[in-house]
Parts: sequence; C-alpha cells; structure tokens
Amino acid sequence: MNDLLSVIVPFYQDAASLPQTLQAILGQTYTNLEVLLINDGSQDQSLEVCQAAAAKDTRVRVLTKEHGGASAARNLGLHEAKGKYIAFVDADDCIDARMYEAMLAVMKRQHADIVNCRMVRETAYMPTAYTEKSVTVSDQPLTCLTKRGCSINSILNKVFTRDVIGDTHFDDTISFLEDKLFVTMAFFNAHKVAFVDNVFYHYLQHADGLSWQDTFATWDGNFRVNERIYWRMKESVKAGTDLEQAAYRNYIRSVLDLLRYAVKHRERDLYEETRSSYGWDLMQFLQGQKLGFFKKLEYQTYTSSYFLASLFHYHFGKKKLLVSRKGRE
Repeated sequence: MNDLLSVIVPFYQDAASLPQTLQAILGQTYTNLEVLLINDGSQDQSLEVCQAAAAKDTRVRVLTKEHGGASAARNLGLHEAKGKYIAFVDADDCIDARMYEAMLAVMKRQHADIVNCRMVRETAYMPTAYTEKSVTVSDQPLTCLTKRGCSINSILNKVFTRDVIGDTHFDDTISFLEDKLFVTMAFFNAHKVAFVDNVFYHYLQHADGLSWQDTFATWDGNFRVNERIYWRMKESVKAGTDLEQAAYRNYIRSVLDLLRYAVKHRERDLYEETRSSYGWDLMQFLQGQKLGFFKKLEYQTYTSSYFLASLFHYHFGKKKLLVSRKGRE
C-alpha cells in the first residue's frame, strides 16, 4: 500500500452530480486508491449516493461532519487520508480515466513533490482522448507560481506527495482563494514540481454554482490570502525579485479591491478602517510603481478619501448608468 493515492472529495447537496463524479474517480486506470467522501452536512440524497458507492467498492470511505464549508471538509479528509499521495476532486467535476496513472508515473519518474496537469472549464463533461504529451520539470518551485495557462492556484489539477503537504491545511475561516493559499504553502515545501501538458481535469460550471460573488467574504478572503502570501514571500525571497514584486502587487490590489467594495456598497467604516490600516502601503505603491495616467488617477481617487472615492466611483458611476439606460429607451 506504499503507493496508495488518497482522493479527497467534499460534498454538500451534490446528489445530482455525484454519480458521474464517482464513476470518473472509481474508473481510474490507477486502481490503488482510496476515495474519501466527506459529507459536509448535506440535507439532500448525497449521503445515500455515497453510501451506496461505498457498499459496492471497498476503496470508498464516507465521513460525515457538520456543515462548515469545503475547507473544513478537506481538512478532515487530510486528517483521515492514509495515502502516500493526495489528490482533490470537487463533487460536481469529472476527471479523465488516465489522469492519476499518468501523473503518478511522472511523479515517480521525476521524483517530483507535486505534479500539475491542465484543466478545462465546461458545462458538460467531454472526455479528452489520451495521448502522451510533454512534461516540464522545475527544481525551483516558487518561480512556477507565476506560470500562466496551467491553473497554478488550483488544488484540483494536482497530485501532492503527503510529505510536501506536511502539516499544511486549509484555512476554513477564508471562503475565497483558500486553494491559492494552500498551493502556495505546498510549493514553499517542494523541491521539484512537474507539469503535464494533458488536459485531465474537467471543471464543470453550473448555473447555480457560482464560485465568485460580490460579497465582503469574497474580498476579505482575497485580501487575507494575498497579504499572507506577500509576507511569506517577503520573508523568504530576495526583495525586488519578480516573485516578491508579483506578490506585492497582488497584495496592494487586494487592498484596493476592499476599498472598491466599501465604496460600491456604501460601507464607510470599512473604507476608513482599510485606508487607515494600509494607507502607507498604498502611498508607497503609488509613488514607486510605473502606472498609466488613468490607472494611477483611478487608484488615487480610491485612496484619497471616502468623499472623493464616492464622488467618482459611486455617484458619477450611478449617473453614467442612468444616462446609459435612458439612451437605450
């Protein structure tokens, strides 16, 4: 059982999609796996679907907890997992049959700590015909965090060794970008990562399953994740490097996003608290970064005062919207 793969699948009200997802996981050509189905307090028939699967396949284990979100459910899965390797699948997505066989072969051959494949967004599962594609390997994992086109911030298109995860867990107080934080911390622990050019993971988009919403929890999560990554990068990476600068820009933009949210939703206390706490960082950013005239003006109006930000981005914005609507009537 040394090569056991633990696949962690949290579910909440996913009775309709779980049969297809489970079929895709249990139909993997890599058969030495355990499937940890974490019931996050579902009230529909999801639990019955998973219990039926467990009755038919001894590789399936069903665990139940009170509803607390996907991060808490994944943490339970990590605690219970017995495998040398760890993977995550969402209960309404699908994976191609050769995914884990191909990725684990690369992991073992390259002695990689993390293997990443490509993923595709679809409204319905369309299996990708398997052909062996190129593999790239890096012994500088942190530099790969800015890699484009490979869904680097997602946990779903990766296989991790248990060792590289270590005691890393999901912050269940964050409801947005928690995947990015987990992946980044795992990359800090990694010595080598591999990228498989195959599209193996199918992220299925549903009309009632929006992952992004314009809420305080979203923008607060965005800020908290990017702030933590920036400070970790600042401690570990030489100042002025591309990595440190990218983390810095993401951090500052996450502060600006909080200010935008506060102005849009008339949350003056949030605006003043954010500006008071991070005003110096914002000022340093505006003074030190090369920005286009209009972008700099936009940032300055958001950071100068609540009155000015509201005047430009709320009152004028509403007036422009009314004029636009009248023009269409």
